[in-house]
Amino acid sequence: MFSRVLYWNGIVATAALFAASSAHARPARPFYQATRSLAMGDAYTAVGTDFEAVYYNPAGIAKRTRPRLKLMDIEANVSQGFVSLFDGSFTKFLNMQQILEDTQDNPGKPYGLGMAFLPQFLVRNFSVGVLLRAQTEASYNATNATTNMYSAADFGGYIHYGVALAGGIFKLGVGGKMLNRAELDKSYTAAEISAGGMDFSNEWKEGLGFGVDLGILLTLPVASLPTFGVSVQDFGSTTFQDKRVIFTGDGAPAGAPDPIEQKINVGYSMIIKQGRGVRTVIAIDYKDVTRVENDYIGHLHAGFEFNYANVLYLRGGVNQGRYWTTGLGVELGGMGLEFGTYGENVAARGEARIADRKYFGRYLLSF
Repeated sequence: MFSRVLYWNGIVATAALFAASSAHARPARPFYQATRSLAMGDAYTAVGTDFEAVYYNPAGIAKRTRPRLKLMDIEANVSQGFVSLFDGSFTKFLNMQQILEDTQDNPGKPYGLGMAFLPQFLVRNFSVGVLLRAQTEASYNATNATTNMYSAADFGGYIHYGVALAGGIFKLGVGGKMLNRAELDKSYTAAEISAGGMDFSNEWKEGLGFGVDLGILLTLPVASLPTFGVSVQDFGSTTFQDKRVIFTGDGAPAGAPDPIEQKINVGYSMIIKQGRGVRTVIAIDYKDVTRVENDYIGHLHAGFEFNYANVLYLRGGVNQGRYWTTGLGVELGGMGLEFGTYGENVAARGEARIADRKYFGRYLLSF
């Protein structure tokens, strides 16, 4: 038993040794961020024991006994800037040229819009699922008078396996994913925008990649079940090969999307029971521990979830050490609704912070 624990600890330690500081300018973007976690300040490394575990720590699916099928999971997020820029055109949010023009003409109003569809099957020690999502963000940089746009469309599948040891004290997990991604991350000058003709299908780079996630959870068998977690997301970085499969065609630029950089996250959680069927989860994360920068507070995430009878959920927290988050969830008979908001920094690394507040909603149908 202990040899297996040491083996997994060795994997995580090796990952830490080979993790390098990022030279990319853009913010580090994970494979996916779930709405439940974002309402809790995105502090989930030591929490996940349900569907969301596959995005944060694959060890969280260990020893799940009752099979569950998430038949429908539709999530959407929209930025405060999008709400103020939207003028009633139902096609505007799909028009890259219009997004760039509006963002350039409205400095201080970052644009953001995303949608996702996430069916999943979860059973004892095992989970498999599909991810289909699109996310577009844009912001104006007054320093160099350019408009930066990040846009990605993903279609992929994943499979995770977890095992519990020593009566559930140790949980270990590993996951693999295949992802077809179309992506652009580029700054446009005023001249380029005024020239017109910008279109996602001609600006995205598309590629096919395979990634691996690893995770450990240690739960102490005492009151409040204090849990320590470590996850290695995109072990060794998930790289892509230049493949025009779904989202683009011959007119797309050559080359593959940028790698999804490896991130090592550590977390702590505890459960406080207030009564029968009433409990509160408290969690704190330090994300991307190997990234070296002066702004250490940006790595910190903290939050809570108040659970009443597995029906009503109140959530709150702090994202990236600065931005408040909150959310409300209701689940009845396998159907769930979630609403909430969170703030984040959307500026490129090393540049002055650009705060963006996003609002999200989720519809869930599971059995």
